[in-house]
Amino acid sequence: MNLISKIFLVFLLSIAFAGQAAPKKKLTKEEYERRRWNKILRLIDTEMATINKARSKSVKLQYRLFELYSEKVKLYKEKENKKFVELKLKYGKKIKRKDIFKKTTELYNTAHKYGATILRRYPNTRYKAAIYYTLALNSRDFAYDKRELNYLRLAIDNSNGQENVNYLARTSLAEYYYNNKNWKSAIYQYKLVIDNKDDEWYSKNLLNYGWCLLKTHEFDGAINNLEKSFKLSSDDFYVNVQDQAMTGLISFYVLGKQIDRGIAFINKYQIPKEKNESLLKLAQKSAGKGFYAEAQKIVLSLEKTVDHIKEVELYADLRLFQFDLYNQYHKSDKLLNIAKILAQTKMSEYQQEEAVRKISDVVGAKQVILKKDFSKYDKEYNQSILTHIISYFDILSIINTKEKAQYEYYQAETYYSVHKFKDALRTYKKSIATYEKNPANEDLRHKNLDAVFSCIDNIKMNKKENSIELEYAFTKYLSYWPKDKKAQKIYPRLYGLYLDRDDYVNAQNSLEHYIKFFKKDKNKQQDLFKIQLDKMIKQEKTELLAGKINLMRKGFLSFDKKEIVQSETILASILFKQLQKLKEDGQNKEAIAGYQKIFFTNYYPKIIKGEAAFNMGMLYTDLEDNNNALKWYKKSFKYFNKKQAKEKRDFLEKMALRTSLLHNFLNAARLNKFILVLFCKEKDKNEQIFVNSIKNDLANNYTTRAQHTLKTYKVCVEKIPENLLNTMLVHFYNNDQESTLNGFINDYKLEKVFPQLISRYYEHYFWKYFESDPRRRVEYQSKLSRMKTDSSQILLLGLKQLDGLREDIKAFLPKRIAVTQTNPDPNKFINELTSRINKIQGLNQIAGSIFQTGHGQISVMVYDELIKLTQSFDSEVNSYTIPIPDEIFQKQFKAEMFKISQNLKNEIVNLQKNSQELIEKYELLVDFREESDRSKEVLNISNIRMPASENAISLELVN
Repeated sequence: MNLISKIFLVFLLSIAFAGQAAPKKKLTKEEYERRRWNKILRLIDTEMATINKARSKSVKLQYRLFELYSEKVKLYKEKENKKFVELKLKYGKKIKRKDIFKKTTELYNTAHKYGATILRRYPNTRYKAAIYYTLALNSRDFAYDKRELNYLRLAIDNSNGQENVNYLARTSLAEYYYNNKNWKSAIYQYKLVIDNKDDEWYSKNLLNYGWCLLKTHEFDGAINNLEKSFKLSSDDFYVNVQDQAMTGLISFYVLGKQIDRGIAFINKYQIPKEKNESLLKLAQKSAGKGFYAEAQKIVLSLEKTVDHIKEVELYADLRLFQFDLYNQYHKSDKLLNIAKILAQTKMSEYQQEEAVRKISDVVGAKQVILKKDFSKYDKEYNQSILTHIISYFDILSIINTKEKAQYEYYQAETYYSVHKFKDALRTYKKSIATYEKNPANEDLRHKNLDAVFSCIDNIKMNKKENSIELEYAFTKYLSYWPKDKKAQKIYPRLYGLYLDRDDYVNAQNSLEHYIKFFKKDKNKQQDLFKIQLDKMIKQEKTELLAGKINLMRKGFLSFDKKEIVQSETILASILFKQLQKLKEDGQNKEAIAGYQKIFFTNYYPKIIKGEAAFNMGMLYTDLEDNNNALKWYKKSFKYFNKKQAKEKRDFLEKMALRTSLLHNFLNAARLNKFILVLFCKEKDKNEQIFVNSIKNDLANNYTTRAQHTLKTYKVCVEKIPENLLNTMLVHFYNNDQESTLNGFINDYKLEKVFPQLISRYYEHYFWKYFESDPRRRVEYQSKLSRMKTDSSQILLLGLKQLDGLREDIKAFLPKRIAVTQTNPDPNKFINELTSRINKIQGLNQIAGSIFQTGHGQISVMVYDELIKLTQSFDSEVNSYTIPIPDEIFQKQFKAEMFKISQNLKNEIVNLQKNSQELIEKYELLVDFREESDRSKEVLNISNIRMPASENAISLELVN
């Protein structure tokens, strides 16, 4: 076994047993960095001093000295760059580059002057081209003095007979032109170097050249080069850029309008496992650029080739894309058919959510169109759109069975929007039945029953049908919430409904339930009982009446023996009965005129005046004249005593609710506040009205008014409901009112009330300002540290660990292995390389501990750091040389280093894949993502170049 084989055998064993290496005492980061930097500087200074001791320096030694000057510039730039970054973060734009990089600039000028001196002294030296090339690299990397272009040209002009320098200089020149968007010049240079098939980067050069051609609209050439790059990548000798090449090709085929060529190439050269995926991407790209026919052609072929059993995920992706395709090109019938297929397609959780989202977007848009085009006057609408909407919700019910009740509710809402109230009522009731069997995430019972009441109000039914539907709505509501405030209003209505049918048995039962749950409503319950008595008197039902009188004698509802019906009430009843009939007959103006006559007649009692004014308020409410309604409500309460006023409260609350249901939120809020002013002392009854007044303000996005309402009327409730504070928080957040949100949290000390919700909001703003505003980022980080929630602590811990990992990586990267030029020692090289591998393993273990915290964004950023670390180590491995004048040794050494580099590149791909899988698996919304984003490779595809340190090596010239 030769020496080079022994080196890499030991190297591979060191990788296998890296985890078992004996731990060494770790230096602090600062101490390690200082020692590394000083050691390299000593090595450079020692070699320079050795060369300078020579009385007569050969051009070879002078060229070596020039290289050492360049390396010293690089060393000081590293040091000053660290200082620059630290000060830039602290002081921002106040820090100028020229004020920090003084030593770098000084050393650069020294190196530049020395190189120019060599050229001047030895104008015909064989190092001339190499010196110009190194001057170009120094200009590019250290000075940014715009000399790079001229030096590259000079390096090329003087590289006769030096093929390697010529090749490197032209490649760098092509890259220079590309970076400066000088496509034609870049193409010219690439043409001169592109046929170097002995370069392992040949496949990459073809890829870059292809992108240059694309920029000049030479689509055929661009496609040819990328196809060639793709095919060459299967050769182990060349860098594998198949993924990048295929990604580029998919775009090139579409931009070059050669989609059929792309289909043929993919079918011929890609393995079956990847072929269908690429064809689907090609179809997606084609559709995005307007090539519907081509996209449809690919889709039809994929329908035949994608196995829905073996390729479950891809098959679902295909169907999801078809849905997007037909939606994009407005193929309504095909779109609906694909939606039906999706309902029968096996999908992952993510795909299922995508299907639900896509179909929901489509059906939502159709609902908007249907409602917008609906004519309230002639009740006309597009029946086809309505049918499609109902079908889509049926499909969603199949895909997302758990939310079937929700989708049935949406179907009912759709019917309601086009005034198909009977269908809406039927479907609302269907949703209620479904919810009882399979509850959705959202409690739909309130919404459905509110809608049922609204439908009943809108459907023209006969009295019997109306009574049946109301009985269903009332009894259903009371079965759910027999004790809440609305139930308190429903019991009297249900009681009245039964009385209207002369169903005295059920009427009595409903009254007894009302008494059971609302013992404080005795006065109202007495009034209801009196109504029953009055009706019995009118109908002369003596037996029933006797039974009720017996109940009263036994103490039922504790009636006062002296209680009688006042003559004023009788008179009012007669008068109001006549006016009520006018209202029922639709003669509202005549009814209002009658009430006004009563109100302005002086000799009527105050109670009658008040009743007349209040009834006018109700009439104006029915006519949706809310200003007049509120005016007459206010007038009426001037004539009511406290007891009478309380009796009207239920009607006012009902009117406010109705106004809100009609989406007249402004006037609903006014009514709510009017009720609060009137009944402010009844704190135990005011909570819902208080909540509704603020919610109505928020519905109009009157955030300032909502806060004013909260502050002004909180004295009218026992305490501010937490769910109201939650609603206001969510509204401020969803409407991006950050300042209002923070002020609201501070004013009401809500961090302790809603720690989880507010932590989520703080984290959102933390990431929002993470890069754009360091001051705000620190502010929200401080807020998060105060919250002490699990999510905030995980974030803060992850940030701290991530910073530690970054510092450890920063400390690790510069500690490259120094190979002694005069007396190279391969065994020492092996030991030091093994040590660096062990340290990488340690960094990976630190990263693993960060992953355990479970924070998605932090984990993705850790992947980025690991990728950058691996990329840097890959570059480091590629830069190593052992100056042993043995061609076989050098060839084997380079081959083994290439294998290690390939393993590192594969590791990079795996890290990118793991990052993407993490994002997709947990559906992360990632704010910051760099190296792990594989699309970044395509965007920066032309930025890949040989490391400057390797390009500057001219060992072959010296030898």
